[in-house]
Amino acid sequence: MTTPRSKYRHVYWHKWAKKWAVRLHVRGHSSGHDYLDIGYYEDEATAGWVADIATEALVGPNQERNFPKSNSASLNVARLRILLYLTDRKFITESQLDEILTHQYKNALQSPPTT
Repeated sequence: MTTPRSKYRHVYWHKWAKKWAVRLHVRGHSSGHDYLDIGYYEDEATAGWVADIATEALVGPNQERNFPKSNSASLNVARLRILLYLTDRKFITESQLDEILTHQYKNALQSPPTT
């Protein structure tokens, strides 16, 4: 059996876990590695979406995305959970989290969320 290839950036099939994994290449990160393993997901699309959020938080908002950016309320809750996870794992600092959330809320005030 051949290893599945993901159609999403930063997502690959982890053959031992038998799940889709998210790995970001971030040069000079405080972890001391040039890559960060974010997590494992049953669903390829979920992994792609997590990769988008993690890339935005760790690299910046102007990176190529797997999915169009959305301002829906349910996605904002999921986005917040991922950002808190990244903070808890020390992939981003609390000050970086504050900066991301300030930017996100500023944009949310300018365009109301869709449902």
